[in-house]
Amino acid sequence: MTSAGRPRGRAGVWIAAAVLVCSAGTCVRDRGLGAARVPAHTFPVREYTYPSGLRVVVEEDDTTPIAGAVLVVEAGSVDDPPGKSGLAHVVEHLLFRAPSPAGPSLWKTVPRLGASSFNAMTGLEQTTYYAFVPRAALDELVAVLSERMANPARGLDEALLAQELPVVTEELQSRDERTARRRVLSAVMPASHPYARPFTEEEHPATLTISDIRTFAGRSYRPERMTLVLAGAIGAEWDQRLPALLPATLRGQETDRRPPVRRTRPASEMISASGTDDRLPMRKANVVGPELWLAWPLPPASGLEQAVPRVIGRIVERVVSESLDGSAAGMLDAHVTALTESQASTLLCRIRLRSAADADRARNEVASVVASLCTVNLRFPGPRTVAGYRHAIREATLQTVFGMESLETRAFLRAAIVHAGSGAQLSQIVSAVQKVGVDDVAAFAGRYLSKQASRAVLLVPDDPHAGAVSHGGSGPPPGSPPLDPTGGTEMDGSEDRDDDVVDGTPQQPAGLSPGAHAARVTTLANGLTVIAMRRPGLPVVSIVLGFHGEPQPGEVPGVRPALPRVPLWSMASEPIDRGILHETTIRADSYQETMRLFSEDTRKALELIAGQPEQLRVRWPSPKFERWTERAAQIEATPAARAWRTYREALFGTHPYRLTQTIDSVRTVTSTDIQRWMQSVRRPNNGALVIVGDVDPDQVSAESARLLGGWQGDAAPVPAPPPSPIVDVDRRRRPRPEILYAVDEKRRSAEIRFGCLLPAVRTLQQDLATDVLSQLIELDLHRDLRFKRGVSYAPNVRARTWRGGTAFVEGVLDVENAALPGALDRLRVWLEPDRPQPFTRADLERTRGWLARRTVFGNATNVRVASHLFYAWNMGWAPAVLDDLPGALGRMTAADVAADLAACRASGVISVVGNGPFPAAPGGSPTR
Repeated sequence: MTSAGRPRGRAGVWIAAAVLVCSAGTCVRDRGLGAARVPAHTFPVREYTYPSGLRVVVEEDDTTPIAGAVLVVEAGSVDDPPGKSGLAHVVEHLLFRAPSPAGPSLWKTVPRLGASSFNAMTGLEQTTYYAFVPRAALDELVAVLSERMANPARGLDEALLAQELPVVTEELQSRDERTARRRVLSAVMPASHPYARPFTEEEHPATLTISDIRTFAGRSYRPERMTLVLAGAIGAEWDQRLPALLPATLRGQETDRRPPVRRTRPASEMISASGTDDRLPMRKANVVGPELWLAWPLPPASGLEQAVPRVIGRIVERVVSESLDGSAAGMLDAHVTALTESQASTLLCRIRLRSAADADRARNEVASVVASLCTVNLRFPGPRTVAGYRHAIREATLQTVFGMESLETRAFLRAAIVHAGSGAQLSQIVSAVQKVGVDDVAAFAGRYLSKQASRAVLLVPDDPHAGAVSHGGSGPPPGSPPLDPTGGTEMDGSEDRDDDVVDGTPQQPAGLSPGAHAARVTTLANGLTVIAMRRPGLPVVSIVLGFHGEPQPGEVPGVRPALPRVPLWSMASEPIDRGILHETTIRADSYQETMRLFSEDTRKALELIAGQPEQLRVRWPSPKFERWTERAAQIEATPAARAWRTYREALFGTHPYRLTQTIDSVRTVTSTDIQRWMQSVRRPNNGALVIVGDVDPDQVSAESARLLGGWQGDAAPVPAPPPSPIVDVDRRRRPRPEILYAVDEKRRSAEIRFGCLLPAVRTLQQDLATDVLSQLIELDLHRDLRFKRGVSYAPNVRARTWRGGTAFVEGVLDVENAALPGALDRLRVWLEPDRPQPFTRADLERTRGWLARRTVFGNATNVRVASHLFYAWNMGWAPAVLDDLPGALGRMTAADVAADLAACRASGVISVVGNGPFPAAPGGSPTR
């Protein structure tokens, strides 16, 4: 190896499990329920800096079958020239689409490598590209990604630009949250600030030229402005091949050594904190109801420095959220985000209001609550006590640590801190979080979060029918997003690949089984199923305690949305105190509690579960639930929500999985209804306890029996609902696909939602056939609407299967209004009966292979495997069936998919929300 290829700087090791309790790789765990005295796992890290200035970090992780690359380029929105806002974003798009010297673009090449996660993000200061593939494909991934970055302007021309600009425009129009944030920051930021222009200058991609693109790419995409992180099962011997995979222009020569580029920090902070003007500016935006946004300037932060303000952000959100109970300021919910950049940062607090008339009072109250963080109340319980601060800090630490079980998360974090010049040690992030104490929180708040330092903006809906919404008006104006499509609530790309060659008979695609056949399955005397599976590697465990939870006859509509918003027991703090991250999820067919913890804490988690049945007490009324219903009522009044309900009823008919409750019906729920639902669902004979991680299956199964064997409950089984009928009598006479239209005059583009019912799913192979069909449809929509016509940004199609065998395909996409007729015509190719089969054998083979390769991602972490094991149990399958996934895909035929497509065409429904005019249905006027 030349000197350019020798490691420079530190070659570090991150101790994954020991970060909270010890500091050396020799640390061992208690014998407990895990494997006895196994050293903490280590990830060797090797760093290289080439003469060109390119930094490369290699993380060796032998616990996962995937590998990935994260490339950070020091080029973001702040680098857009005046009058060229959005240029960095358009360059990001074009680098995916431009052809390589060999012909295929990144969009074509990377998906062929089996990528399940592949995209890019354009931020204020950087653009980040990433792809994660099966380990065997790493060499090719590095080669094709680095080849593109070595000559970013290659292949860019006027035709490609003209094809992609409408896609970028459609993306911007479909992102209401991004637009709202721009409105806020443009109102609170002084014009002299270096970040002001990206927010105040509207993006008009159509004004950009190919000369702008080439100049920006040539100036900004240089190796000294890049950091590349590679992660996976990459031994030190592999590093010898790395220089050959990188183009010469990325490596550079010793005679032309260039230092990495880092931004210099200005003296100014993000927002002027003069605080002399008490007037509340108002801006119109595409929001559902009035929103108050408050901002506090923070010092610049990058790399490891970002840990502290992000922890503070979590604490502020907890404090503000808890202050909403009993408030008279008309606040419905609160969300806090710390935006940290190397030149300036800010803390943003978003408050949804009952009425614009509440804005001044809410601003006063929130600013006072946040400012009070500088003092610690030692007498009264609550978030502002020493215990409350410590609890929030502990929770932030656990979220950081357990999030790093994912190779993808670690690669992103490592790329961020290395690019900022902070070294490659992830343990430093955890250490920085751990060092945050109560005094640090108070000092930070006293310095930066005073009431005088805050700036505020009121956003009001821009609905043309809402009239002039004055500061002081009343009533919740209408808005846009629909309620959750499943009726439940969670607490807590590919391109045209027609040149692929498929020959011979279908073969079993290469995939990865999770080893589920080795799981130990025990049924306790009380009926609880315990599934324990050891996955050696990181000393962490994921536990899913789940229950059948599909809609039952007589179920009160408000139970499901109420459950996440009603205190049932002390699940807010007790798990954190035991070192356990806990979250609850309500799905259409299940109730699940997920816990993430270290192996030595497994017994603590089981003890926590064992104590819960006796603590089940519904606290009613719930202010959080009442606030949610007001917010939901705002959403329910929107055209999109009304259209979704109509669509759902047309798709499911009277089947229980329709789940289209109204807010008026939800408000009828009582504490008795909630308690009865929990007692009927959360009982041992109706549930499964799944434990996956570095544990001894025999020991944890025995301990589960000892601690949970006395748990009692109704022993009667809960019957699964019937599968949805493909066509019922009432709907047989309707045209297919049935097209529903809803007018929303404030939309700048049309939203299309479509769905269809499939035959009952009883086996894994039938389940996989639904996935294949959904991916075939998505591939076709990408190929036609995005890459050929350039009228839609990201068509998304998914298949869902629920307990009892109900299966359906559902998709959603945004298109330009003028392109709506063409998009509907394309959907008719798939949903209209008697049409020719729209997929080829080659399409089927590519999709089967891609789904098989994607299994390496589905089984990459303990929490994913635990979720899959619970899904199999909920469907009535033995865990070992999951190991047959590659084989089931290999046995699938075109006839299997064609049968699903025939059922789909007999039940297809399309819902369109837009500002019109709408195209006429074939042979007549629009269906309504």
